[in-house]
This record gives sequence, C-alpha cells and structure tokens, in this order.
Amino acid sequence: MKVKKILGVCSGSQIIAEALGGKVIKGPYGQEVGVQEISLIDEFKELFGTEKIKVFQLHGDTFSLPKGSKHLD
Repeated sequence: MKVKKILGVCSGSQIIAEALGGKVIKGPYGQEVGVQEISLIDEFKELFGTEKIKVFQLHGDTFSLPKGSKHLD
C-alpha cells in the first residue's frame, strides 16, 4: 500500500483526524481568534523560505491524534 502524506489546517485537521480515528473535542483555551506568528518545523522552512510565518486563526476545538499521525509542533 502506498503511503500518502496529508496536511490539515484548522477545520481540515479536525476532519482528517475524525476520518482516521481521532476525536474532536472542545479546546481548553476557549475561542482563539487573531493573527499569530508561528515557527515552522524543518519540513516547511524550505517550502516557505523562512523560519516563521504569520497565520490567522479562528478556532475553539482541538483533537486527539489518530494512530500513525505526527504532531507538527
């Protein structure tokens, strides 16, 4: 079987997690809204050509990681 890497962001990550056996739950910090600067992991530094990027976020939920997935911290 060929392994495919997939990346989900915000709601997309929740949908992917649910589809692969994870569970979506209410986040411990309530609603998070606004622009935040994030540090990229090595796999994405070359793709974006920088160490950090600013992202807009709007969420209140989180999820458990499905078996075989990797947390991009």
